[in-house]
Amino acid sequence: MPRLSIIIPAIGGDVLLEQGLVSVLQHRPTDAEVIVVLVGSYADPYDLKQEVRFIEARPSACLIECFQEGIRVSEAPFVHLLGPGCEVGEDWADPALAAFDDDRSACVAPLVYWSETPEVVRSAGIRYSASGRPRLASLATVQTGEPESPLGPEVFAGFYRRSALEQAGGLATTLGNQLAGFDIALALRSIGYQSRLALESRVFVPQALVRPTQGWRRGLFEERLYLRHRSVVQPASWLGHAGYVLGSALAALPGPGFVTETVGRLVAMTERRQHQAYREHQQQVRRQLREQTRWEQASGYRTLPGQSAIERRAA
Repeated sequence: MPRLSIIIPAIGGDVLLEQGLVSVLQHRPTDAEVIVVLVGSYADPYDLKQEVRFIEARPSACLIECFQEGIRVSEAPFVHLLGPGCEVGEDWADPALAAFDDDRSACVAPLVYWSETPEVVRSAGIRYSASGRPRLASLATVQTGEPESPLGPEVFAGFYRRSALEQAGGLATTLGNQLAGFDIALALRSIGYQSRLALESRVFVPQALVRPTQGWRRGLFEERLYLRHRSVVQPASWLGHAGYVLGSALAALPGPGFVTETVGRLVAMTERRQHQAYREHQQQVRRQLREQTRWEQASGYRTLPGQSAIERRAA
């Protein structure tokens, strides 16, 4: 069985896919499988069927849906989600996998560089403020040892423990491609897992993959994220969040972005029942994990990386 599943969605055309796939096949570990998730036809001109596992998603699947489909069929205890066109450095997977030796580690962030300017670091993971502002963690911030930095990886370059993803409920498809990474990182932290940064792991991302979300979609996705996790971030953060929302909307003036972003946030607020159900589910997961921890402490049975609670008890 492979130790690592590398999942690459085929979105954006064959040229973009093959650009990243070449570097992955050149540098991948020997105990890794490569899964390419197709959202259309692919001629496979280089006859990669012996090296790559091709699976199909629905024709209109988004990036996050493709990742979810790849995770579903993966066979390894750890998965690496890699956006189309992303290239990797030599031995990039080894430092990330080493971080999973700690059972508490659920996700690992590599250093992300721009493909167009490979000497420039885009991010060293992600951060999320109590006011509900999502942002990238800079390399300088991480090196200062600032608490809780990074929160997790950018989703299109992240390494994850597959069993932890399943416990946290998987990737959300209702938050856009970029905020899905913040959502799963917050979920993993809320149930007791930690994130790590692998400074020697390098991923190069094309600018076309990370176009910013604007207007009502930005308002909708950001507000959904905040409402799903407000009790985890900081229960009494409403004032700071209101200030962030107001500043973000005003920054869109004099264009229509002020109105559309505000409308998006208002729509998210009407989804109170869904957000409450999600928070209750997370509370249930936390209770189950606390029970599991007490059982392990009482039995003296040590947790093994990548195993589920059922597998541990069966063993």
